[in-house]
Amino acid sequence: MASGLQGAFALITLAGTIALTVHGLSLQGPIIAAFLASLFLHLDVFYFTRSFWFFFKHLLDPRPPCDLFEPVDTHCRLWLSDLDWNYPRSCDLARYHLWKRNGVFEALKRLGGYTVLGACGTRFRRSIEPFQYFVLRSQVLCWDEKAFYVEQRFITNDGFVRAIFFAKQAIVKTTTTAILKEMGLEHLKSPKPPTHLEHWINFDKECSRSLRREANLD
Repeated sequence: MASGLQGAFALITLAGTIALTVHGLSLQGPIIAAFLASLFLHLDVFYFTRSFWFFFKHLLDPRPPCDLFEPVDTHCRLWLSDLDWNYPRSCDLARYHLWKRNGVFEALKRLGGYTVLGACGTRFRRSIEPFQYFVLRSQVLCWDEKAFYVEQRFITNDGFVRAIFFAKQAIVKTTTTAILKEMGLEHLKSPKPPTHLEHWINFDKECSRSLRREANLD
């Protein structure tokens, strides 16, 4: 839906430019406007602008790190570019917020590692309307040697959880054990995942094994 809205807006902009041209009006302004609108929509300038703003805010954040298991709220508004299947993009920014607040990001930097999204799943319950305010609540639930597992809840002002997102945040060039040790938390043991998350983790592992067998990697 979001891509359809973006395409429609780009076509409307282009049609408006052509109409102005046909009627003999100034070309320069409309052409520049159409070009900038096209860049903004198709190169996703808004998303990257939000990302840089998140990064800048955290550079100036004086608060000490929070607890590893503490839920971290990211205050959001549903823009047209985030509708439906683009929900995970808001989750990307919220997980960056989570890792910065709980100290994992800095530990990764010191260890020369980084994270990637290894797997994800979304359970939609009720729509969030365009431009509606919501809180994206992110929390580490458990981990294994290669990844942290994060739950992210989309909560509107009425307290209703509109959607829930699960992320396997895979660790590259280091391990969760090394990260926890770097943070002074080597004594921590991973909690047992909730039943539904355990099923999802097992599904992900079996899917990986199946693909490896298919490619003759085992």
